[in-house]
Amino acid sequence: MRGVEKLLPIAEFKTYREKSNINPNTIEMEIKYINKFHSFINKMKKDTVSVWDIKLKDVTMFFDEESKYLSDRTLYRKITIITTYYDYLWKKGYVPIDFMAKFRSNYR
Repeated sequence: MRGVEKLLPIAEFKTYREKSNINPNTIEMEIKYINKFHSFINKMKKDTVSVWDIKLKDVTMFFDEESKYLSDRTLYRKITIITTYYDYLWKKGYVPIDFMAKFRSNYR
């Protein structure tokens, strides 16, 4: 499933969330945050990387940075967004393992 067209399946995730009857405002907020997440990773790696190539340490670095500016409650909500996104990616075969479940229980 790797390839340029599968680099960032954000549009597919958005459609999936819309079909789940999630509030459109919530979906837009989720998509903005997922884009922020990818921008951080790309800037850190100095390249555009696919979801396949993002590692647990990358996610940890992102949330370590975010924790400097967010309350614990907001940070938890943002972790939930990325956890939901990675669960979708794993179910669809975009990533080999859903490491976000472990991340969520072990972060902080």
